[in-house]
Amino acid sequence: MCTLHCYIRGEERFGYSYDETENHTKRAFEKGRTSDAYEGREQKYLRRREDDELLVRVHGNAVYLFNADGFCVTMYEKPSWFGHGYREHSEKSDSFEEAFEDSCFADILYLNQYRAVMSA
Repeated sequence: MCTLHCYIRGEERFGYSYDETENHTKRAFEKGRTSDAYEGREQKYLRRREDDELLVRVHGNAVYLFNADGFCVTMYEKPSWFGHGYREHSEKSDSFEEAFEDSCFADILYLNQYRAVMSA
């Protein structure tokens, strides 16, 4: 179910043994999500990796590439940004805006204090 390269990468990148690599790749092939299950940049990211010869599956925290015969060619960790929904980004941007407003307010206070000291 796996190529030699996949076994090496499983051990190197995830610390998996031979059997663990085999189990994870089998589960990924059967239950992993394809690029069609995603939208936006996640889908674009996965589609750039797949072609007529390679099938891409995402399972857990890893991306798996399978050849047309169902053998796992390689596996690697998902990028840190992968799978974060719009709501999570909007919440982060809200907190960023609040922090930005707080920092602007602090800058205005500092400038007012600086002007007071300089004019005295």
